[in-house]
Amino acid sequence: MKIETKYSVNDMIWFYLNGKVVEAPIYKVDIGVYESYTTIQYMVNVGISGNIKFESVKEELSFDTKQELIKSL
Repeated sequence: MKIETKYSVNDMIWFYLNGKVVEAPIYKVDIGVYESYTTIQYMVNVGISGNIKFESVKEELSFDTKQELIKSL
């Protein structure tokens, strides 16, 4: 089995969080392999002013640009 992710650690992604469009770097990639499907989620740091706060973003809800994200809404 070969699993390919759309993004890698340290890539910047755009996503929707708590009613806002956000850009953040990927800290960690989580891959779940199950009997009939696979999930890919990115852990991103959305902390402000040096504070660390991680959120999980599904790969299908992650975008290269702000315009792509807005277009998907």
